[in-house]
Amino acid sequence: MFANLFKKPLAIKLDERTLKFDSKVDFEFALASRTEVPATKISELVRFDTQQLLDEASSVRQVERHFVEVLSRSIQEPGSIAYLLREMDMKMFSQDHEWRSVMQALARAEQRFNDYKQLALVKYMQYLASRQDVLKGIYTQKLVSDNNPQLEPDSAQDAKFRQTLIFDVSTQAAIPDAADEQATPSRLVRLPRGESVRLHANATCPLQLVLSRHPFRVQFEPSPVLLDDEQGEYPLRSGRNVLGRHPDCDVMVNAAYRDVSRTHCIVELGDNHEMYVTDLSSHGTFVDSDIAPASEIP
Repeated sequence: MFANLFKKPLAIKLDERTLKFDSKVDFEFALASRTEVPATKISELVRFDTQQLLDEASSVRQVERHFVEVLSRSIQEPGSIAYLLREMDMKMFSQDHEWRSVMQALARAEQRFNDYKQLALVKYMQYLASRQDVLKGIYTQKLVSDNNPQLEPDSAQDAKFRQTLIFDVSTQAAIPDAADEQATPSRLVRLPRGESVRLHANATCPLQLVLSRHPFRVQFEPSPVLLDDEQGEYPLRSGRNVLGRHPDCDVMVNAAYRDVSRTHCIVELGDNHEMYVTDLSSHGTFVDSDIAPASEIP
């Protein structure tokens, strides 16, 4: 009964400093500023040539894929995050913002801080996404500055850019309103990686869900089903559904959608046509800005 009165805060030792957090809210606030790429790192990346930028982006992408697997497993197997974090090679974490030291301290923390560990992994993946955005911006600027303002689609470098799928696809995708095919396309917003976002739809209008650049719809009546843009249908079960191209996913989408991640997102169906979506992908999961609660989108 009085256990909470004597609960010790999470303490993280960084060099000679010890940071203490009384709640997960305080911890999340402290990590928020660490999801952006520091100016010193940007200055370093600006000096890279285009090939070095591609190599760096490829390296970050490989790390991202590993972390997606860890995060996906920790979500599907509650309580496993402590073991998964202890087994990770801490050299995979950047020194930026003291991330490596933070994760090392969390790996040693008690089991009761598992929620903090999962939150830190989510925030670190958001940092990696920010780093990829910076790399993409610098890469694009360098192509232009190298007197290539309009690359030919079949140029070797542009082909390599497209084939590697290193950088995220455009976030400017748009979809028509399902109730009015002639309506002005709605602006999509990208869901924050690793964070569950609540969506709500009505029974008669399918909920739009864009995986990478491919439009899908979730239809609730007469029974829940995911529909792709090629008239493909994928039944959804009540509760948790893992979507992606991997055969082990609950819902394995068409393998032709190459830029849909092997484990792309988790869709959890609730009552009254409510749905929770957790993005785990490289190229993003997007929803209509009118559907997602503004408070849950950064």
